[in-house]
Amino acid sequence: MNKFRLKMSRQLGEQIAKDHGFDSFPIDPFSIAEENEILVQAKPPDQPGASGSIVFNNDGAGITYSTFIQNEGFINFTVAHELGHYFTPGHPEEICKSGSKHSSKAGFSQGDKSIEIEADHFASGMLLPTHLVKSELLNSTIGLEGILSLAEKAKCSVTAAAIRTSECAPYPIAIV
Repeated sequence: MNKFRLKMSRQLGEQIAKDHGFDSFPIDPFSIAEENEILVQAKPPDQPGASGSIVFNNDGAGITYSTFIQNEGFINFTVAHELGHYFTPGHPEEICKSGSKHSSKAGFSQGDKSIEIEADHFASGMLLPTHLVKSELLNSTIGLEGILSLAEKAKCSVTAAAIRTSECAPYPIAIV
């Protein structure tokens, strides 16, 4: 995996949040999708499977997300991840090579699929921009309590908040 592409993906997510007027937590991926005329729909909770999917067609793009896991942070990260496929250069073309629909699964279960990892980095940048995370960490408790506080303020998954804390913290930290 090219570290430059991952950094670029995260920075693109940060830029998209900024371009849509977000300069504080939380960043709302649903409103970003709406501003870009991307239809977002929930799947019924009795339909487990993919966390989210994006479909490209002549009318534009649409995103579905799972409600099997009732967690706002998980849902926001899923929608932001799918937006990563929409905004990241090369992703729509790669997806359309194998049809117009692409599904993503959570939990690092997709192996080494570059576009999945890039979409995760895009989502983390969009929901947890570096400057906001660093500012929040300076004013919060070190450790799990601070990570949980960041996840709550950013309305993102605890996993994403933990990873971004380890990337942005002004103090040494390890996430296990």
